[in-house]
Amino acid sequence: MAAECTDRMNDYLKTRNYIKKRLGSPVICVEIDDSQLDIIIDDAIQDAARYLYGEGTKRDYLAFPITAGTSAYQMDCNITDTISFDYTSYLDGINVLFSQTHMLLYNDWVTQGNYPGGPSQGGGGDPGALVSYDIAMMYLQEVKNQFSIMYKADYHEPSRMLTLTPTPTTCGTGLLTVWKRSDVTDMMDHPIVKKLMVARSMMQWGLHLGKYQIQMPGGGTTNGDTIYSNGLVMEEKAWEQLISEGEYPQFFVG
Repeated sequence: MAAECTDRMNDYLKTRNYIKKRLGSPVICVEIDDSQLDIIIDDAIQDAARYLYGEGTKRDYLAFPITAGTSAYQMDCNITDTISFDYTSYLDGINVLFSQTHMLLYNDWVTQGNYPGGPSQGGGGDPGALVSYDIAMMYLQEVKNQFSIMYKADYHEPSRMLTLTPTPTTCGTGLLTVWKRSDVTDMMDHPIVKKLMVARSMMQWGLHLGKYQIQMPGGGTTNGDTIYSNGLVMEEKAWEQLISEGEYPQFFVG
């Protein structure tokens, strides 16, 4: 059994402490409230997920019930986009008498003796078995094309709403292939996300200090504008690395 990574940054407390230490705490006072750090953490992860496909956003599958007369469906708040949609109730299963799949099973396995122990010994050694299978799959696809109910699925991320057109007239099951955000705690320890969080925290800190001109012991002053500018430069570098190293979404056509 693999050992658990106990030093991994995977909660808000550890992440806040990491950011504060990177900004100089406990040697110097970092004037940022924990609630502000939590907002910075969430925003940085949300922004990074838009570019880190496969890490911040992952491919997932979702089945949900379709109700007759209902065109709009509330989706999981972590879904960012839909890749494909399929309606599964166009075709009955092999156990439904006289359905297309049942008739294929009967013709290939019963009538032709392809069942295990039958005259054709379950298709073993029959060079035409694979050809028969391919033909059956092509036939089922044509059945789907001719008799299935086709819907256009549009997903609106801000409202988390999926709309089906036309409005379903029968109940069934929808199958979605989606891009879904990874859990927030899984992204806190990401090397680029950490740079982005520290940079934005530095900007927030500089914004606070910019309200005052603080005189330090020995005659020095604290320049909030300089701290803000340094954070801005760090943020720009983090974005450049994020965009250059981020995995782009992959779509297959065939």
